[in-house]
Amino acid sequence: MVGSGTHMSTEMETVLRYELMDGAPVKGEVIPIRLPLSSVSRLTPTYRSVNGVFSVKYFMNLVLIDEEDRRYFKQHEMMFWRKSVDK
Repeated sequence: MVGSGTHMSTEMETVLRYELMDGAPVKGEVIPIRLPLSSVSRLTPTYRSVNGVFSVKYFMNLVLIDEEDRRYFKQHEMMFWRKSVDK
């Protein structure tokens, strides 16, 4: 997001697509997710309102397709940071 108020502009881009499993999960089943982010070269930390005009947010969009081809959607914000390097 760039700008503020009525002059705000939002750009969205798919950074990574990843298929977790093949087959339908059992109701109530928990599926752990591990995403290999080392292959994403343009990944930056999350920035919130830098000088009131610039933000970078990442969202994970999950799509679950059941055995009857019904689709269920969930969006979750992800926060990234860089660990400081001690010298």
